[in-house]
Amino acid sequence: MIMSAMTGAAMADRLSGRYAVLCEIDRFIGKAAALIRQSASPLEDIICAAAEDKRLGRLSFLADINRQLDGGRTDIRGAWRDCLENAPPEYMRAEEKAILEELGEMLGSTDVQGQLEGLSAKRDALRELIAEADRERREKGKLYRMLGVTVGLFAAVILI
Repeated sequence: MIMSAMTGAAMADRLSGRYAVLCEIDRFIGKAAALIRQSASPLEDIICAAAEDKRLGRLSFLADINRQLDGGRTDIRGAWRDCLENAPPEYMRAEEKAILEELGEMLGSTDVQGQLEGLSAKRDALRELIAEADRERREKGKLYRMLGVTVGLFAAVILI
């Protein structure tokens, strides 16, 4: 019974984790837009600021990029691709990775206005994913927990 309940809770946790990752990506986009708007910050500065932000801890690939840049790597787009590719898959689906890949290509490649427009478009797409993930988390999360407990109780009754 306990294993079934734990399995249900773990599946619900994955949904909550995805929602948290999406919210952190949204926070990163907001931070990048603010830095670009305020001081036309280059991508290196945006990554450094994001890597130091504790509220972006699930986006560990940003800290990995920052470490590579500090270590002397100069190919920032290559570092972005490599670190994102090697990021733990935990909670991140293909849609999220695609948005992050596109951000890595877009940031720093156009003028300030182009970057801000690109970030706005990515944020709009991301907000749809956030709404979907929130809905899944609320609806399916309860279902997974209840199903886990129910299967556990059913198994306990059969064993008795």
